[in-house]
Amino acid sequence: MAAGACWPAWQPGTNPGNDRLSVILERLTDAEKSLNHHSAFIQSVLAETRSMLTELRAAGPPANIASQHIVEIKADNDQPLASLDIYVVSGDTANADSVRADQRAALEESAADIAALLGLTSQEIVRAYDLFNQADADASGKLDTHELKPALEALCGTVIPEEDFGIILQEFDKNHDGHLNFEEFLFCYCHTPQKKIHHLETWVHKKEDRLPSDFRATVVGVRTSSITTYLRSELEQMQACLALPAVFVLFLLFMLSMELHQGNSVIQGMEHAFKSDIEGNANFAFAGVVPFENGRMGHKNIYDVNSFADFWSWFDMGLATLLFPESWDVSEPRVNAGARCTAPVDALLGAGWTFNASVLNQVGSASLDLGPLCDDLGPDPAYPKDFFRKPPYLFFNSIVGGLRLSQEQVPLKECQDTDLHLRVYDSKCLEDPGYWIEPDRDRSLIMTKSKVNKPNASTHYFLSQWTQAEVRKQVKALENSAWLNQRTGKVEILFTTYNAHQHIFTALYVYFFVNRGGHIHKFIKPMSVWVDPYQSVWSYVVDSVFALMVLKLF
Repeated sequence: MAAGACWPAWQPGTNPGNDRLSVILERLTDAEKSLNHHSAFIQSVLAETRSMLTELRAAGPPANIASQHIVEIKADNDQPLASLDIYVVSGDTANADSVRADQRAALEESAADIAALLGLTSQEIVRAYDLFNQADADASGKLDTHELKPALEALCGTVIPEEDFGIILQEFDKNHDGHLNFEEFLFCYCHTPQKKIHHLETWVHKKEDRLPSDFRATVVGVRTSSITTYLRSELEQMQACLALPAVFVLFLLFMLSMELHQGNSVIQGMEHAFKSDIEGNANFAFAGVVPFENGRMGHKNIYDVNSFADFWSWFDMGLATLLFPESWDVSEPRVNAGARCTAPVDALLGAGWTFNASVLNQVGSASLDLGPLCDDLGPDPAYPKDFFRKPPYLFFNSIVGGLRLSQEQVPLKECQDTDLHLRVYDSKCLEDPGYWIEPDRDRSLIMTKSKVNKPNASTHYFLSQWTQAEVRKQVKALENSAWLNQRTGKVEILFTTYNAHQHIFTALYVYFFVNRGGHIHKFIKPMSVWVDPYQSVWSYVVDSVFALMVLKLF
């Protein structure tokens, strides 16, 4: 596809972020090529194995095969690895003598150990094997009820009633296949009246009534279902190992997609700026007689709010000044001079107080002690109106709508000791809202609707177009109405900003939790989100590759 057909051609070096993405995608391509190479190698090995098995079937089973069965792996050349069909082909009776000879030689080597386990002699073990093979006319490695009778009678040297053989088969058929293999035949012989006592004396401390696994695999043989299960497990594990490179590639694609969509560095930078501003610049307890003097230094911040009076001071002098700017910030000397040239009545009006018109006429607009010098100070510098219609928040952000102030109120309850309560406390009791330790921040973001907007504790909004005087007037009205009181459990302040430069909305939550001990917990939680999660064409590319990898794997 020609460059620019779907999206503009990319030029190396034009953007450091694009260079980094290009390197990552090249590595992903190399990993996929390596995966295809290893897969082709395994397919070639599998094809060679099929060819060897075909030749083996044509030549007949070799003489050193311990079992009476040959496990065959059947698969078409174009059949996927995970769908191999495993089944069993019966042994060839023509080669039974050579197979039995090998098995007998192995049995003679281990006969002494097996005899010690069963309470028999080595000669009895070998003789039992010979009689078992004589009865096994079809070389199947198992005896049915008709084959079992002559073998067991010859081994025991006594006649056994016909009706007892069905019971014997049911009792000693450990794998429930309707036949007795050589191991089960030995246990049947050990439980005859002549051998039962010796067998119990040696077997009483064993945890299971099975012979060692190497004996069963060498002489008795391995169940075809066990071989099938083992081979399927091996094939599944091999397939899982082959999928590991693709899984790693999928994980890398996921991480890259998250980085492209969320832009964590930008989001964290935005949230850090807002939180730092509230923590460091929303101050109160100023040095100076505010509002008649400029507050030169605020000695307390949000984490020093320990009473309702502290909250109103912080909201009035700190938060309102940050979120409702009215002019472009100037240096400290100019602010101090401006405060000296502000009439007391104007300072009070700016702080949110209201007066009757008759009072204002009597006081007038007399300034402080600088007199006519104030007329020569000149105007304050104007903010750059090419960018904003009004001063921004933190230079680059505008507040959307305004600020919301709400609280949860704690319900009343009966006091535990009415007599003591009337004598000592003489007030109403409240339920315990918790908050004895600092609350969990994620769970605290949810306000309980049943506790919000109660009488004398309704939610209030401070519009973004209000002046600081209007904001402070509303704050004073809330303070006068005792909006915060003993029933207050949690206070939430929420305002939303929009950054047009990054196309990001940020909701900043400020919480105050009041426990029944009188302590106030505080924390700030900014939450930012991109308006458009697809910031570049690379987001589409990475998401498309990720989706294809998911479809390929699953």
